Amino acid sequence: ELGRLTNALDSFTVDGSIATKDMYAALNRVVSSNSHEGAILLRVSKFFTAVFAIFMGFLAVFLQTLGFSLGWVYMSMGVIIGSAVGPACLTILMERANGLFISAGAVGGLALGLSGWCIQAQLDSGEISYDSLGQDWPWVVGNLCAILGGFFISGVGSLIFPDTTFKWEMLNERIPLVDDIEPPKDDEETDEKLSKQVKLAIGASLTLTLILLVIWPLPMHGAAGVFSEGGFMAWIVLELGWAIIAGCVIVILPITEIVSDFRQAKKVSKEHAIQAVQITKASKAVLKDGQELTITVTAEVKLEKEVAI
Repeated sequence: ELGRLTNALDSFTVDGSIATKDMYAALNRVVSSNSHEGAILLRVSKFFTAVFAIFMGFLAVFLQTLGFSLGWVYMSMGVIIGSAVGPACLTILMERANGLFISAGAVGGLALGLSGWCIQAQLDSGEISYDSLGQDWPWVVGNLCAILGGFFISGVGSLIFPDTTFKWEMLNERIPLVDDIEPPKDDEETDEKLSKQVKLAIGASLTLTLILLVIWPLPMHGAAGVFSEGGFMAWIVLELGWAIIAGCVIVILPITEIVSDFRQAKKVSKEHAIQAVQITKASKAVLKDGQELTITVTAEVKLEKEVAI
């Protein structure tokens, strides 16, 4: 153990120079241990999570008191927030997205969605009321106007007036670190690997979208038309089976992983403080300006023994 400690201390100097990476890591840990940014951020996050939960509960009770059903509120949310779908996608996927038109797309899409919703309700029922706005076609028109309108405004505006000052690489330089701690990186986490994962995710999402929206429903609709009693029963059984399997995967799989990790962690425990050894080591290095820097490190080593349970 003493030999390992001596070798570790000698690693502070390499060919007469200081290993700045190790020194920076040590200083980073010292600075972060005295920082309270992470604790403050966590406290604020918990506070506003509670505030949001209380507000949403109050809003649900308020809407229920006014007579708005859950289905009506759920369907109308597509008109109200659907305009942000296109701008949000372009923000993530388009490097030259213009921030001004991204914001204009969200606001303009909302205006188009509300207008289409109300106009279609007026055309179908001759009035704009709770019942007329709750029909199928007003919701369809409102959702399409909101989604397509927001996407069109932000997309066309970004193509005509692209933002040429932003590059994706800036995110690695400008995102602040909580407590000034850089999270550890996996040696296999390279840019090439991340690029392959992005391409895999895009391919999987496009394939799944094509299967669920085109390959599966359209031939079934064209061939079957209106389901017979037996066909409708088969469709219901298939839908219920899909929902049950998905629910089991979502609920059981995380529990299984947690239990497996817990059992694996319980297999081996460490018995600490068998013996403590204190050693002091001084290392010298010559800086570029000719000055000599001496680093004195005092460390206490606790021998450990693994005990299987």
